[in-house]
Amino acid sequence: MTTPSSEGLRRYPGGYYDVGNDDPQPCTCTPTCAPRCTGSCGCEACALAFAEFCDIAGLIGMDGFTVPEAEAVRRYQLGR
Repeated sequence: MTTPSSEGLRRYPGGYYDVGNDDPQPCTCTPTCAPRCTGSCGCEACALAFAEFCDIAGLIGMDGFTVPEAEAVRRYQLGR
């Protein structure tokens, strides 16, 4: 487990809880990260949040993204 950053504590004060996991993942984002970070900075909490969004929205399947990854990122950052 990594230590949350001060920005990460602002974004996910108690860490990000992945579906089916009781242990929160700390956010390690910096202030330069996008407001809805996809984890491209290396933050596992944000990567989990993005993956969960994609799964629920039907943007990811057994063989990967069902839309181009850039489109999935765009939809996530717009919140749709």
